[in-house]
Amino acid sequence: MNRIDVIGPRLKQAREEQNLSIEEIAWATKINKNFLTQIEEGILPPLPASYVQAFIKAYAQHVHVVLGAWDLLDDDEREQRASHKGVTAEVRHPDAFGIVAAASRASQQGRILAALSAGILILLVGILFIIRQSRTTPAVSDTSFDEVTSEYGSHYANQQLPFVADSSSFWKGTRVDSLVLDAVASDTVWVRISIDGGWTREFDLLPGSRVRWKGRESFLLSLGDGGAISFALNNKSIGILGKAQRPLWNARVDRSLLGRAPSTLRKQS
Repeated sequence: MNRIDVIGPRLKQAREEQNLSIEEIAWATKINKNFLTQIEEGILPPLPASYVQAFIKAYAQHVHVVLGAWDLLDDDEREQRASHKGVTAEVRHPDAFGIVAAASRASQQGRILAALSAGILILLVGILFIIRQSRTTPAVSDTSFDEVTSEYGSHYANQQLPFVADSSSFWKGTRVDSLVLDAVASDTVWVRISIDGGWTREFDLLPGSRVRWKGRESFLLSLGDGGAISFALNNKSIGILGKAQRPLWNARVDRSLLGRAPSTLRKQS
């Protein structure tokens, strides 16, 4: 017979004398309330012996009840130890919980190793997913400037979009009649433009933003997403210059592009 039928009532009595509820003990020790109730009633919870002993020790410490290791042994274990060491030798070491502590540490180490293994597995799966995604390039489809303008113009017509500086101020009143580059963003995108090697600006455009730049000879464009902006040069659609979800660097736009199809305009570095 296990000594829990004696220890349990002792713990319950100590708890009641300190005006503590079983819920407070469960919260403080992080032990399931049902297990604590079974211990108080002298019933062994359906758990390994090492866990039951650890629960009893934690409960006893919280209500300031001193239990020796002898108190936590069942009758068979007590007889075996008495035949080798004697009862007095065992009583001299109250609370000798080395075996339970070692089992608890081993269990804790096992949980840590399992958590580390799971974390490493999740990390590897994430890396493989990223590698696979990076190898998958979305198909690039040409979208005319008029289609993009119509689609996003109606959606953002009543919204306040950020003001984008017009490059006309660069010329300080000088007549500009050579090139006009219009753009409409279909997604949030970073843009850097240099006009005739002089006027250079960077922008963060929102979906539906429309921009117009004026120049004499050429525009040099870099985009965070080469497929996020559709262009028109001198009112002629030249479409999308790059590939979707890939940056475009230093793409030159000049009057030589007016006679080309949009699919021949992409330049990816």
